[in-house]
Amino acid sequence: MNHRFLFKTCVSLAALGLLASACPKVGPTEAAKPAVRAGSPGAKPKQKKKKKVKKPLQTLLEEEQKKSIYPCQEYRCEEAYRTFSVRHAAHQKPVGRAAVDRWRTQYKKKKAPKAKGLKGEALKEAIVEEMNIGFLLADLDAARSVRVAHERETGLLRETVLEVIDPHVGRFDVLLLEPRRSKGVPSAILALHGHGDNPETMARKYLGRQLAEQGHRVALPRLRAHECQRNPNLENEVAIDLWAHGFSLMGLHVYEALVTRRVAASHWKASMTKWGILGHSGGSSLSNLLTRVSSDFEAKVVDYFVDFNNRCGPERIHCETFGPLFPLANDINNEKTLGVAHMSVPYGYKKRKKAILTFFDKHLKR
Repeated sequence: MNHRFLFKTCVSLAALGLLASACPKVGPTEAAKPAVRAGSPGAKPKQKKKKKVKKPLQTLLEEEQKKSIYPCQEYRCEEAYRTFSVRHAAHQKPVGRAAVDRWRTQYKKKKAPKAKGLKGEALKEAIVEEMNIGFLLADLDAARSVRVAHERETGLLRETVLEVIDPHVGRFDVLLLEPRRSKGVPSAILALHGHGDNPETMARKYLGRQLAEQGHRVALPRLRAHECQRNPNLENEVAIDLWAHGFSLMGLHVYEALVTRRVAASHWKASMTKWGILGHSGGSSLSNLLTRVSSDFEAKVVDYFVDFNNRCGPERIHCETFGPLFPLANDINNEKTLGVAHMSVPYGYKKRKKAILTFFDKHLKR
């Protein structure tokens, strides 16, 4: 008798409840079904192998947050900018948000006027007046809280993160890099990062650590509200609010950069040190102003100039958009009238990094 036929019959009868257990036992070879070819109606689709998803590399900001060595990752450090106008109501020179918006529209494609021929003290006074920072500069030696949040020695360097709490601009971080062994004449450099960057970016990518390894002390403040392409856009909101009340975000950055220089000098106990300034992108725009309003620096390297009609993304106002400085842009950017050693390099320091290191050695270690 055909065993396969008997097996199928028993299964059919069992399904109908007519047969319980009378079906003969059939071995695995006899019960095996014929193989189903791939692609036939009864074939199961092949399962695709799951591709291994690569974990995205951590950004420097994410890395900082993970390390938790920067206090401003734990606090809302930009809040002092939001409340600045209210806290300094006595110094307001209001123009209103409508006036800011009109300027943004009317001056969209205009070029800065020719230089007025201002330089030296006259240019400094004009900048200070237009940015309304005279009362801040007069208070540079005010008491402020400074705390060491992180410190370690690595390789040739000592790395320190300071938490600074200032009565005017609130809480911000400063990364300090110091050679473990001094080389020659004491010198220091204020290094200012660009938009979307941070002290770690400036240290790793834009010569901060190399300058320190070469014997310079380096101070790198975190410029807050300095990410104009992010959404929601805090820099845009803060810049408009400050301008509407007669202040400017760039003016606050000027003040806190000068505070950084003082805090760093105090921490290093190096009041007689020669100082240079190094800027990248938005940090260059800030550097160009700092060397006009302060005599603290003896050498400057930048890779960018701005006419203060700069827009970050479509129609956005940010720290480099400030109408009152627009008429002074060509005077500010005229390096011929600058009283300190200076060097302009391609954006991002392309092929000029060695020249920058040599420049600072020449002008700060003589």
